[in-house]
Amino acid sequence: MEATPDMQSLLAAYRTRAGEADCELLEPLGGPRLRLRFIGPLHGRPVLWDAAFTTLAEAGLSRNTIEVGPEGAAGRRLTVALRVARFDAATVEKAVLMVRRWKGLREGRHSYGPATDAALPNGADRD
Repeated sequence: MEATPDMQSLLAAYRTRAGEADCELLEPLGGPRLRLRFIGPLHGRPVLWDAAFTTLAEAGLSRNTIEVGPEGAAGRRLTVALRVARFDAATVEKAVLMVRRWKGLREGRHSYGPATDAALPNGADRD
């Protein structure tokens, strides 16, 4: 399946900007959240992910979560919440690889892994 004309333009512009880089960081590494863009598959076609990575504590969630949103002006929205303390280069590399390898990834919100109450006060759960 081919990318839509808008997505083709976004992919071409990204490849020109990023060159050989695996992803384009839009915020510095080391914090509890990170915005970035990278190319990966969705429904068998390449998309430019306009991604927001966050820690479970920052997101107020108790389980790892990935949410595929709509296509926008900067790419396909992707939100990933992970059980990590911060986003360093190794964590980002693993998370990007996970998204790229996720078979059957589709629109919507998907939670996975064991739940923990460590991310929320008093064991509350907001997901």
